[in-house]
Amino acid sequence: MDILIPYLNHDGLLQYISTSMSNILNYQNDLPRQEKEIDELSRLLDALPVDLQLNSIPIACQLFDYFLQNSSSIVHYRLLSSCLNLMKLEDRLQRINNILLTILDNEQTVQLREILCKLLNTIEISSSISLNFNWTQLESAMNYQHDSKFLPYIWRFLSKHHQNDLEQMLIRSLSTIENNDELFLLLLIELRSTNLFVTIPSFWYLIQRSLGDNITNNDRKRKCALYLFKQILTNDDYKHVEIKEEKSNRLLILIDDKTKQFWIDFIVLYEALDDGIVHLIKPLLTKFDRIHKSSLEYELSLTWLFILLQRLFANTSAPLGRWCVRWFLNSMILPDNQVENFFLETVLDWTSNNFIFLKGDEINDCQPMEKYLESYLERWFCTLENSNLLLLTLLSRIQTVKWSQTSHVRVLYSFRTFAINHHNQSLLNDEHIKIFSSLIVTQCHTYAPVLRLSAYSSILDIVTNLFDWSLCTTSLNFLRFLAFFDRSTFLTKHFSILSNHFSFNIRQLQNLIEEFLSSDSTNTFSDTRLFSFDNDLLQTRQIVFLLDLIDIHNTDILKMIFHPFIENIRTAYQRPYMSINNVRRSIELFMGLLQETYFHSSNFIKDWFSSNIRSVVREGLNFIKINSLKQPMMFMKLPTVFFMVGNHGDISRFLQELISQIETIVQQQSGNSWQPLLILFAHSIDWLLTNRLSDFNTEWNTTYRNLPLFSKLLPLLDQQNSNISHADVLIAKYLLIANNIPSIELSNNIIDDLFKASPKELPYIFRAIGVVLRQVQTTNEDRYKLIESSINVFNEIDHRTPVYWPCLTMFCQAISSSITDITVSNILSEWFTHMFERSKHVSGIMNVLLESIVPIWLHERRIQSSHLSIVVECVIFGQTYQKDKKQQWQAEQLVEQDESVRLLIAQTHITPEYRYDRNVRTLMQLFLLHMWPLLHNVQQNEIIMQIIEKHRLLASKERRPRFCTNSLEHRIMFRALQCLLCLTSIIQDSSLLQIIYDYVVETLIRENEPSLRLLSEWILVRLISQDRTTRLNDLYGYLQDAHRYRTGAVCAWISISSHMTNLLTDRMDQIEYINEIFGYISPLLIHSNFHIRTFACSTMVKLLEFIESHNLENETPYEAYRCFKQNDEKSELARYITKLQSLFLYQFDSIRDFSLETIFYTLPKLSLLAEDEYLWPEWFIETSQKLHMTFSISVHNISTILQSCQAGIWRLTAAGKSDIGPNQDEESSSTIQHKANPYPVVESLDDTELRGSIKRTQLIVVASLIDKQTNLGGLCRTGEVFGVKEMVIGSIRILEDQQFLNLSMTAHKWLRIKQVQERELKDYLIDMQAQGYTIVAVEQTVNSQSLYEYQFPEKTLLLLGNEREGIRADLLSLVDVTVEIPQAGVIRSLNVHVSGALCVSEYARKYLNFMK
Repeated sequence: MDILIPYLNHDGLLQYISTSMSNILNYQNDLPRQEKEIDELSRLLDALPVDLQLNSIPIACQLFDYFLQNSSSIVHYRLLSSCLNLMKLEDRLQRINNILLTILDNEQTVQLREILCKLLNTIEISSSISLNFNWTQLESAMNYQHDSKFLPYIWRFLSKHHQNDLEQMLIRSLSTIENNDELFLLLLIELRSTNLFVTIPSFWYLIQRSLGDNITNNDRKRKCALYLFKQILTNDDYKHVEIKEEKSNRLLILIDDKTKQFWIDFIVLYEALDDGIVHLIKPLLTKFDRIHKSSLEYELSLTWLFILLQRLFANTSAPLGRWCVRWFLNSMILPDNQVENFFLETVLDWTSNNFIFLKGDEINDCQPMEKYLESYLERWFCTLENSNLLLLTLLSRIQTVKWSQTSHVRVLYSFRTFAINHHNQSLLNDEHIKIFSSLIVTQCHTYAPVLRLSAYSSILDIVTNLFDWSLCTTSLNFLRFLAFFDRSTFLTKHFSILSNHFSFNIRQLQNLIEEFLSSDSTNTFSDTRLFSFDNDLLQTRQIVFLLDLIDIHNTDILKMIFHPFIENIRTAYQRPYMSINNVRRSIELFMGLLQETYFHSSNFIKDWFSSNIRSVVREGLNFIKINSLKQPMMFMKLPTVFFMVGNHGDISRFLQELISQIETIVQQQSGNSWQPLLILFAHSIDWLLTNRLSDFNTEWNTTYRNLPLFSKLLPLLDQQNSNISHADVLIAKYLLIANNIPSIELSNNIIDDLFKASPKELPYIFRAIGVVLRQVQTTNEDRYKLIESSINVFNEIDHRTPVYWPCLTMFCQAISSSITDITVSNILSEWFTHMFERSKHVSGIMNVLLESIVPIWLHERRIQSSHLSIVVECVIFGQTYQKDKKQQWQAEQLVEQDESVRLLIAQTHITPEYRYDRNVRTLMQLFLLHMWPLLHNVQQNEIIMQIIEKHRLLASKERRPRFCTNSLEHRIMFRALQCLLCLTSIIQDSSLLQIIYDYVVETLIRENEPSLRLLSEWILVRLISQDRTTRLNDLYGYLQDAHRYRTGAVCAWISISSHMTNLLTDRMDQIEYINEIFGYISPLLIHSNFHIRTFACSTMVKLLEFIESHNLENETPYEAYRCFKQNDEKSELARYITKLQSLFLYQFDSIRDFSLETIFYTLPKLSLLAEDEYLWPEWFIETSQKLHMTFSISVHNISTILQSCQAGIWRLTAAGKSDIGPNQDEESSSTIQHKANPYPVVESLDDTELRGSIKRTQLIVVASLIDKQTNLGGLCRTGEVFGVKEMVIGSIRILEDQQFLNLSMTAHKWLRIKQVQERELKDYLIDMQAQGYTIVAVEQTVNSQSLYEYQFPEKTLLLLGNEREGIRADLLSLVDVTVEIPQAGVIRSLNVHVSGALCVSEYARKYLNFMK
């Protein structure tokens, strides 16, 4: 084309272009022809040289306006550019102005604005000189246009000739930026000048906001801010920059020679955190301390330090998060507004995360997080004058933070400790009390019971210790707050403090009573009163508290207070005009006072109460009986208040009158109007037989139970009544059945009701089923049907509903009587198996189940053979739970350490959830020990074989590569061996012991997990001692053939031999054994395996010590081996022996230490098992006393030697390395590597010896579009071989894939690998272009260059396509160059791994200089 240009007819060309443009405008109604014309004209204009000068064409303005108005597509932008070049200057300037305004218009489509931005890049910047632009509109767009995509194009276009205008515009807008930080940063970078901004505070606030942005997680914004910051720090023009903060005396920024190291540390740390790599916590601690110290020294804003803390906490590593909070709480000096604000706004949010309070600290000698928080609060509140206002702010912030129950409880616990230690400070007033009340209502109600108990206790302790009593001695808010706390559980210990400071009067008490009586609440008292929010209960507690507080001893005053509601009840029958609601509320208040035990608080009140009670009971019961016909359900449970205090005669008269009235109504055939009275009777008799059984049992059985009336009316209860719901009728019906009302053909009726009932009625039906199952007249067929139907109904109940647990309890109690029935044993066994499966996901199920069936087994002194599997499953019961559950359990254990909370737990009979699974194992282990002598030989054999089979099933499996201590497989195997070990003490059958012996020997030979091997050793030691004649020879044989067994097995047999001397009591037996065993241990002292030599030498030393302690030197070859006690202390063998001797397995005595405490608590603890495997000895005592179980094994260990031993076991690794001590937790590893958004990174190994020899280029290979693992593995290997700087893949999870690993051949360990997902690839490429990288795509396109002709720049990013689809079009538009590999064959494609390898090799040929 360049050759033809001189011969080109310009006029003809202009005429052709003008005609073509005219045709495009004329073909508006013929789109195919128009598109064809556009395509031809575009190709012509593309072929013309860029520098070809043509005269203007008038129609170009019309065509340009047409395209602009009709939403041009991306293919038209070249035509638009040509139209601009073919216009007159004034027309061109007008169109450019329109382009700029259109880009600024938010109402235009994104596609059009993108086209115009691209078009703007093609316009000569000189065109902006004469441009008459609307600067006001541009400034407005800066402030309100939140899309940072478009403005930089305009900015870049105007910046060369209008830089001053733009700078002034930015200066004016900096102080009013609203959610537009990224845009302003990009505009600042485009200006390429920061001279005017460095001295403006708003600029530095912008930098701080952007660097510390963790909410939007905008990586581009952080990188832009860091880029500007580094430019300023490296620019010699800014030798001294000093700006004061607007709201404090600190310096916002200080750049000079003194602060150089401060900013270097800041940048290094920030970049390390931004890349998602943190190598060591301790060096970080040093740097943070240094930055903090420098900030204080130079009086710099602490915001820079807080930015680093925020970035560190934003990472996914839990240990780093804990370290952040701990470091802040420990290091910050108070008072300081910046520190306070950061604590309230940020640190409290961090603290709401569960993992902050996890056990297992990554820095040695750390205190628990609660101590750091307590110390911080102490420093904070003790140094401020307006502490109460600050505390109000803190509580308000705590209220708004979304807390996990674990964190909230532990924060309150820290606050409580502070309050107790500073009880003389008056920091709380009414406003604080309101917030505490809100916390109880809005947050604590969802907590686990023990944590809720702790939270209530902590809040009450905080308030009573820090409340300012001088401000509000009659505070109603405080009185309402106290109503949340159960009187006997919480308020007793604080009553003396409260009574000394409150000064309420009788008039206020009367007002509360009047308020209660006049209210129209229909709330009923909840069964769980401890944490109830029932409005009536809260009002009653306020009244009772004031009664206790005022402590009235005057009879006249008491009458004046109680007269209104007592008289309402006493005279209700004589005054029919009285409001029914008023009387009902009086009875409910009376009930509340009784339930709060007020009338038993002093002898004076008891005497006054006793003199008035009889008339109150009689009239109250009459009132209820009359009104229950009109409003039956409102009065059903009210009689209980009178049953609590009434005498036997009055209550019997009430029951007789109810029966008489029912008979009268039935005789009069008045429909089903008798139903309310029968329902009232059912509830009344059920309460009496439950709570006053000794008074009414005889009367019930002789007078009421066999009345023909019940048999007649019971079936009629199913008739509908408009005043009573079917559910209430059904409940009354089954209350009667549950109390042994005789009735015929109940089974089919119950089954029908079972399937019709709602969950509300099911507990009552299950209770009644239990009674029917126990009745003699119930046939085996009916019993089977009832249990089968009940199981089907129960299995459909969702465990997340509140009614599930009452249903489970009632159902278990119902079937308990049938647990030894052979006819239903199979179906019950199937249900038990189903419940075992469900209990894996829902803790607590097995506890309820066993509480019902174990007492029956104990009482019957037998167990069905079909249920033996239940026992075995329970012995090894327990799951591994998620972190949230473990953290909750850790919190429960923490609060239990406090004596006051422990007393509350005991008083309220709440079982902490962390004990659920462990209680099952505790109970069943004791049950097995207690019942073993009562079991048949066949049953004993069956239990042993099932336990062995459970262990064998897991031991014979091919273990996962990451099988480790505390995995579920390991725990089950450990529990099975614990059970076998306990049973060795009570099994009398020698054949059964031989079965255990043979299996444990088999296990020991192949087992290499130390804690499991240790239990096996102990079992064998006990079994060898019971049959020394045969089994000692086995021991000698295994030691003699040590070369045939694995290292772990040989070490185990050596360890067993070291324990045998303690089992021999006869001196001659001891001498014989020692002389014999020396002959087998001696060859192992020179064994080729280091571990075997170490164990052999350690055992030899132990035997020599035994000889010395028993004076056997002359009868044994002591002198020949005494040299082993004189090893060189500096030798490797001596060091390892010393370490081994410090561990518990050296001090362990198989006879002395045989106890439940050692087996289930000490041994798991010393073997480094998780805490949820420990069974405390107190639990065994508590359970055995509760169920009266006896066993021969001692609970407590008589020796305390093991308590002082070092925890840890000798670990044998596959690589042949050994170590002593605890396994290092994955999170608390000294080298912490974690992922951070947006691009997680896996670093290469940092080998000091190889670091100098590894050559790395600047090449980055991007393989995020590649799917196949084999291709990625091959590329990884190729990249490492040719020194690629970094490889980018779609997911770093591929590094765990076996196909990838087979191809990479460990190359991934030496190559830096970054994750960029396909959806993030576009932004990543743009970022890399901004960093100066040339993007080279391997793709066959029209413009592709030959790989062997292209000269790669040093900073190259190589983009590889998908195996099938190649590189997407939207990504191709971003690349700078496309290259292709010349091919001579028929097939026009290469494998992507091969293509990538060729390109990498060609790049390396230039930059690695192999020949040199």
